[in-house]
Amino acid sequence: MTAGWKPKTLSEIADQDEIRISSEGTGGGYNRSTPVWVVRVGDDLYVRSGFGTNGSWYRHATESQAYVDADGVRYRVNLTLRTDAASIAAVDEAYREKYSADPSLPLLLTDQARSTTSRLIPQA
Repeated sequence: MTAGWKPKTLSEIADQDEIRISSEGTGGGYNRSTPVWVVRVGDDLYVRSGFGTNGSWYRHATESQAYVDADGVRYRVNLTLRTDAASIAAVDEAYREKYSADPSLPLLLTDQARSTTSRLIPQA
């Protein structure tokens, strides 16, 4: 079983408006980092791609090792796709609650974006 986020780190990341996500490049180094919205559901963090599986950052992050940068710290993570109705609904609600005032919110609530609902799992 994979260990989860430390409580303090979980709160610090979840409280940010956005984090940056990147992945390992094919020739070494990292692909360009992209700002993404992050939400907390219970003791887990989730992200979505507004452009679904066509989103460049999403394709790279699911095809190689992913990293998130939050508050000046880089975390090695795996993205685990969640497709069950309960997870999708909980993440929808978390996005609505956290980003209700942002006019871009509807982009993250489309079926295309929902198809990329991914739990961020920290790696050692």
